[in-house]
Formats: sequence, C-alpha cells, structure tokens
Amino acid sequence: MDETDTARAVRIIRARDPQASARETVSVRLVGPSGDSLLSASLTPLHEQHDQPVAAQFARWEALRARYGG
Repeated sequence: MDETDTARAVRIIRARDPQASARETVSVRLVGPSGDSLLSASLTPLHEQHDQPVAAQFARWEALRARYGG
C-alpha cells in the first residue's frame, strides 16, 4: 500500500434516499488524499415495510457519528 491508498478522513453521511423520498440513507466513507471515496459502507435495512425507520440501525449510525465525527 502506498500513500495514495491511505485514508485521510472518515465521512459519516445521512441523506434522503434518491430512490424513495420518504426514506433516508446512512453511510460511512473512508476518503483518500484526493477527496475520492476509497471505501464506502451503508447500513441496511433502515426502514420497515411502511417506511418506518428501524431505530436500531439509526442508533448504530449515531454511535459511529458520535465516535468519529461527521
């Protein structure tokens, strides 16, 4: 691994789902020196059948955000 493969920042993102406006997405991204995502992970499932949020998943995201910033 060389310096260009090294993560420089962690981005913890919560946003509206572009596929379904009543839903949200949450993800964690490791960002390289050029600002590109080196690795991205999403938490799923976030919503039940009737677009109700799954509280445990959002709590996990909040814990990550609290620990690593966002």
